Amino acid sequence: MRHPSFPAAELDLEQRLTLQSIRSMKEQPFTLAFNALRAAMYGDHPYGLPGIGTEDSVANLTRDDLFQAHQTFYRPDNCVMVIAGRVDLAKAIALIEQYFGDWRAPAMAMPPLVYPSVPQTPTHAAIAQPTNQAIIIVGYPAPAVKDEAYATLKLISTYLGNGLSSRLFVELREKRGLAYDVSAFYPTRLGASQFVAHLGTAPKIKRSL
Repeated sequence: MRHPSFPAAELDLEQRLTLQSIRSMKEQPFTLAFNALRAAMYGDHPYGLPGIGTEDSVANLTRDDLFQAHQTFYRPDNCVMVIAGRVDLAKAIALIEQYFGDWRAPAMAMPPLVYPSVPQTPTHAAIAQPTNQAIIIVGYPAPAVKDEAYATLKLISTYLGNGLSSRLFVELREKRGLAYDVSAFYPTRLGASQFVAHLGTAPKIKRSL
């Protein structure tokens, strides 16, 4: 973790595998819809990009990029170390001191996180795809993790759309038969988040909603 070599052969393999995953995601209705929603809600903000990257960003990634990112962000003052399981605390601390005790933060400060503003105008979009599935997804701006409303909204999202006993699942699938899949989620974000609900259904049912 402290002194990676980033072998060229391994980087090439991971790039090819990641590009394959990105291309396959374009055939998945939910992923296609959620990526479009995320881009519409966040615009040029980094949250508007998929975590796996884009075809361009992955294809153009170099070993120098990895070394630069590692030197910039992989540092003890930007690290959280977690120990879990059946382990003796004293031995764990001794191992940490043995392997990380001489790890010092560089003199250069961490770069500040400066993000562009997110769009404020409501919008909608329709994406045609030759499939037997139809995805309806809606999103609303929601507060960041440190906001006092975070815990309440997290509870609401769980109640509405997390699991087979959630309110949306029971009402829209079990009672009304309008969907084969339905959920709601509220991602944990340091910056502006989003409250999202989605429904997967057949195209003929979508037209009647």
